[in-house]
Amino acid sequence: MMPEVTENVRLELVVAKIQPKLFSPFTDNGLEDIITELQHVLDQREVHIAVTGESGKGKSAFINAVCGLRPGDPEAAKEGFTEQTMEPKKYKHPSLPSVFLWDLPGAGTPTFEIAKYFKKVKFTEYHLIILIVGNRFTENDKLFVEKIRKIKQDFYVVRSKMDEHEQNDDHRCTADFDFMKLRQDLKLKVGEKKKDLYSREISELVKHLVGKKKTKLKGTISQLISYATDEGEGTTFIPGTTCAYNCDAVVEILLFYRWYMGLDDESINQLADKVGKSGEDLKAEVSDPLVFSINPNSVQNVLSSSTSLILYNLQSFLKPLTSVPKSSEIFSKLLESMIDVFAESAMSLTKKAA
Repeated sequence: MMPEVTENVRLELVVAKIQPKLFSPFTDNGLEDIITELQHVLDQREVHIAVTGESGKGKSAFINAVCGLRPGDPEAAKEGFTEQTMEPKKYKHPSLPSVFLWDLPGAGTPTFEIAKYFKKVKFTEYHLIILIVGNRFTENDKLFVEKIRKIKQDFYVVRSKMDEHEQNDDHRCTADFDFMKLRQDLKLKVGEKKKDLYSREISELVKHLVGKKKTKLKGTISQLISYATDEGEGTTFIPGTTCAYNCDAVVEILLFYRWYMGLDDESINQLADKVGKSGEDLKAEVSDPLVFSINPNSVQNVLSSSTSLILYNLQSFLKPLTSVPKSSEIFSKLLESMIDVFAESAMSLTKKAA
């Protein structure tokens, strides 16, 4: 009894069969490399978080807690119950790449009266705002919230001094209350904020990287046409024409193209594991059903359906009725069109995974 040929084994056989027919070797870069490069780009993009509130409510202490600093550390923010911060000062987040926390002057002091505070401190210059409040929510805190909502900025309200009863400035209950949850939420929010801020850049980069793969695949068409239209065992004719093709060969070429674009099941599942999403969610971004159903029947249906011929623009090759279209012309267009389909699918799937 022959062993079962799994999808992965079948794909390995197809790749091994197609590779020698090409002048240059093809390696399986999939979409993981693209995601890795996208993440690298996003890691370099800065996000600035303003930490604000009334004077003496613990803004500097909050920044030190987030950054894992103690009051006596050389790089720590200066803490105290009186006005300590006179100018905005930034601190690099210890674990979030290119994320900076800004310790802003406290409001409600003679130097920074609340009425003038919002003119001096421009919240629109920051990507995210953390408002520190004390044991009770004051009228000034209300003004802060109204102002931040007016500019439609994302913000958190953090209650400080929850551990004030400890009477120990060196002790921080960062494992208590919701501090750890806040850190996790902040990490997720920063990731979302970076994607929002640089969505156009991400889109252009994905288009560029997938485009390089598409260009390389289109360069193989002339090398594979003779294989696709090789007459012999398995020769099939497009209904209504004398155009012959090898259906099994066309299937193998399309499977190879799909693999190189990272759209086979194994590549998608590996990508899904990398980004913490399900393979089915990623596959749902692909609208063309043929991408995940490449077999002799689906290929024959495409070539025998007039609707599909129009979809793939094959009719542009149909010459006057006195002429007979060449098999090489039709299959050049078919392969080119399918490469475009794979590329669009790869872009959609990658954007979902990013």
